[in-house]
Amino acid sequence: MAKMTNFTVRIEMKDATAKDYEELHRKMAINGYAREVRADDGRLFKLPDAEYCTTKGLIRKQIIDEVMVIVDSVTGDDSSSILVLQP
Repeated sequence: MAKMTNFTVRIEMKDATAKDYEELHRKMAINGYAREVRADDGRLFKLPDAEYCTTKGLIRKQIIDEVMVIVDSVTGDDSSSILVLQP
């Protein structure tokens, strides 16, 4: 079984509309990316727009590839910026 790793993802879509970001949020959620993070004390914090967190048994490159497919399905091109961080 693959080790589960935490990732934070930040996306900037060029010339995107509010509707584009709504679609992005929906597709990211379907794929296991949350827009909130729970603190150690149990409090829930909303992340900034177009920032997501997930825990998956993937490596960083696989997360980048997965997110690129999701973003490209919204924008129809590859002009977006994607940042993936892991601890």
